[in-house]
Amino acid sequence: MAAIPRSASVEPRTNEGAELLDESFLRRLRALSLVSRRTPFGAAGGLRRAHGRGPGSEFADYREYSSGDDYRHVDWKAYARSERLLVRQHVPEVELAVYLLLDCSASMASGEPAKLDHARTLTAALAYLGLARFDRVTIYPIRDRLAGSFAPQRGPQALRGVSSFLRTLEASGPTDLARSARELCARSRRAGLVILLSDLYDPSGVVSALDVLRQARFEASLIRIVDASELAPRWLGELELVDAESGRTRSLSVTPELIEAYGLARRRETEALARACGERAVPLHLVDTRVRPEDALLGLLRRGGLVR
Repeated sequence: MAAIPRSASVEPRTNEGAELLDESFLRRLRALSLVSRRTPFGAAGGLRRAHGRGPGSEFADYREYSSGDDYRHVDWKAYARSERLLVRQHVPEVELAVYLLLDCSASMASGEPAKLDHARTLTAALAYLGLARFDRVTIYPIRDRLAGSFAPQRGPQALRGVSSFLRTLEASGPTDLARSARELCARSRRAGLVILLSDLYDPSGVVSALDVLRQARFEASLIRIVDASELAPRWLGELELVDAESGRTRSLSVTPELIEAYGLARRRETEALARACGERAVPLHLVDTRVRPEDALLGLLRRGGLVR
């Protein structure tokens, strides 16, 4: 349950008018790129190497000419030296379909800074990494289903539109990650890299959503956004907790012993999630909102599995 004390006030916040990525952050991003373990072959136009040989700009090897080959690919200088018709082959350059799923449910409004504020900056940075490589980037806000989208874009010039779109998003409603995953699979013509940014406050959990994506041959990465008050609550005494998404309430007496038991349960839940992701080859990254987004992203680089 994504819970807050009755006395606490959590209001949706936006970054209207704020720059999500400043110039110093962009300079650090320019040296990075998103990592896909299964770069698709055949979607031409990006700056990403595919597996195999095909049309492209980077020379890879020669092969013997065979009937039907395009004469424009024959290396005539090599023919003058060896009197053999050799066709130049290149590493094909392909675009990766990148889908950024940003949790905009009500629980993402909590925290200081708000988890949604932190996550939207990370989303903008990840979008830039894809756009700079001319990958095809789509952003889907998710709640209990896909909530509209930022239409697929290519090229770094689209970053301004990404920032404007993300600044309009507010946290509201419940979470259903599996339903959102099913709708993504139904809408997308191409499988690709899915990066889910969420606090994972879904009563059904995230594992079923990962299985949906896996069965549809999407490659998934998971970024869990956490707030310090969730990791180590400091509330004590008689409290009435309110679920941020369902509105359900629970009265309880919070003691140091209960806080300790909560911490143990939280660690076990995190360990179970890590095992489930490991079994499915899904990189799992925990991002604390106390860590600046640029430092968090570089931390993903150091741990590997998402950016390089």
